[in-house]
Amino acid sequence: MAPPCSACDRTAVGALTHADRGVVRQLAVLDMGSEIPALKDLLGPMDLTQTVVTADALPVSSDNATFLIARGADCVMTVKAERCVAEHRL
Repeated sequence: MAPPCSACDRTAVGALTHADRGVVRQLAVLDMGSEIPALKDLLGPMDLTQTVVTADALPVSSDNATFLIARGADCVMTVKAERCVAEHRL
């Protein structure tokens, strides 16, 4: 995730390839709270079969994990300790 842009109060989410460290897709996000649903918008058009998707704490949700697994991806996600117990059941 890129830091918020001071000129426009937006942030961005991006998809990178680990092999060549290239950005394959990026989306502007209006506010920090909308990063959770932005994961589906970002990765929806991509073929995720046999890929490993990593995500930091903000876009992590059981809904996003279910989305990734249904698309054939494996996922590694950081879950913050203050998440409710239901969210820990990813």
